[in-house]
Amino acid sequence: MSEARAEGMRLPTLVGFATGGVVGSGWLLATGYAAQQAGALALVSWAVGGLTFLCLATAMGWLAATRSRPVPLISWPERTSGRVVTIFAGWCIWIVYAANPPIEASASVQYLGRFWPAVWNGDVSQPQLTVLGIAVAATLMALFLGINVLGVRWLVRAAVPLSYVKLSVAVIAALALFASGSWHWSTVTAHRSADGGMTSALQAIGTTGIVFAYTGFQGPHDLIRRAKNPHRDAPLATIIVLVVSLVVYTALEVGFLGTVPTADVKRYSGRQQFLDLAQSLGMTWLFVIVAIDAMISPAGTALVFTAFLDDEVKEYAANRYQARGLSRWILGSFRWRLLGRWRLGHAMAANYVAGLVFLIRLPAWNSIVSHTSCLVVVAYITAPVAYVALLRQRRVEPNRPRWFVSVVSVLGFVMGTLVLYWTGWTFLGPELLIALLVGLVSTYRMWPTRWGRRQWQHGAWVVIYICGLVLLSLFGAQGWHSTANTIPKPLDSFAVGLFALLVFIGAVRSARAGEEVSTPADWDTATAGA
Repeated sequence: MSEARAEGMRLPTLVGFATGGVVGSGWLLATGYAAQQAGALALVSWAVGGLTFLCLATAMGWLAATRSRPVPLISWPERTSGRVVTIFAGWCIWIVYAANPPIEASASVQYLGRFWPAVWNGDVSQPQLTVLGIAVAATLMALFLGINVLGVRWLVRAAVPLSYVKLSVAVIAALALFASGSWHWSTVTAHRSADGGMTSALQAIGTTGIVFAYTGFQGPHDLIRRAKNPHRDAPLATIIVLVVSLVVYTALEVGFLGTVPTADVKRYSGRQQFLDLAQSLGMTWLFVIVAIDAMISPAGTALVFTAFLDDEVKEYAANRYQARGLSRWILGSFRWRLLGRWRLGHAMAANYVAGLVFLIRLPAWNSIVSHTSCLVVVAYITAPVAYVALLRQRRVEPNRPRWFVSVVSVLGFVMGTLVLYWTGWTFLGPELLIALLVGLVSTYRMWPTRWGRRQWQHGAWVVIYICGLVLLSLFGAQGWHSTANTIPKPLDSFAVGLFALLVFIGAVRSARAGEEVSTPADWDTATAGA
């Protein structure tokens, strides 16, 4: 890690890491699942998702530029909203990051099932990995972990070139579909969403892998301590990658919809989408390229996320966001050494075990994606709150009009909330309730102390936000069975948007005035008498 800081990552390297985080298994699988659920309206799904993440990424970039010293994403909310919000957001980030290696490994194994049918069962109503497939995916995750243990130099050399290769293959695949002779605009418009309207298209943003496909743009911010010019290059890299990925994903979706007949979409989406498509079009060369990329692309993304996750978990422990004993354990490492030289950190081991749990409990790419992707939005929306709070307190001065900064930040928060709500109760409600429970348990030591009550004063908005979103999701158009459609559409979306706006205003107004909210020493002092 110290070697990487000495080198200093430049803009092309940061763009490579961001590309590696964004362009993974999303284009290989989300394209078909989105087409199956949303039809031609999948183009709206990709556009809304891309615009949402672009607003959030812009606010995150502005916030990163305000720091006197570069810190990872997990520490950002603490500056204005205190430890309560940081702990909640931190757990959400950890869950999503820990889920990424099994997601990418399962994607590789799903495509491997084309050549090794024993690892993938695609002939059932819910296609998933077999027991052997789970074992192969777990081995791939161990390989990702081992490469990370070898050191950051190895990681940079492997991940950055792979990122540009992955992007090139996605572009080539999109162009090949348009040039195949089988693409027709009339075929694109013939596709219909599952419910014939916008509801399925909006839900597809969170449930078919679109949110997941954009997740990973924050890589330069996670690795910001290693950047040569962090305040300029990290925000710029995220914007470049998101704009490029939005264009590429849209082109792939248009190419897929225009080439695959309506009756065949479900068959393609449940198997090896682009391999089957290349074979049906007689493009052997594309079949070979996609087959190779199906191994490289997810692996490259998993490598990047393995590095992100290790940094975030260590930052979480170093600032004592968990109990003291757990923090010390995470920062430690096993006494035995790998290959006589490298230690396996406790953080990496814990992340690997968490990934195995996801893989065993949800043995399919779309299952893990649909149940975990929404949590990353909860973490991302803390950035617009923090930045606007700093503006309101005149603690930062933007180099652009204040109204523009505020509008982009509010749009990011409101649109992010709507994306969460549109995911539906089935995929959103249980996950948010688990995040709420874990966050409350993690902050219980604050409750009896005067210092802790001050933290809750500045961060209670996140609990109100989660509880309100859960209730709106329960009684909204895609609610839970008997309570569904209590708030009819489109009134439910207007209600969620208004709720998000009110929470945003309350969060900004309740923000702490002061440069730093707390330090590890504050934690010790505050909890000594608890």
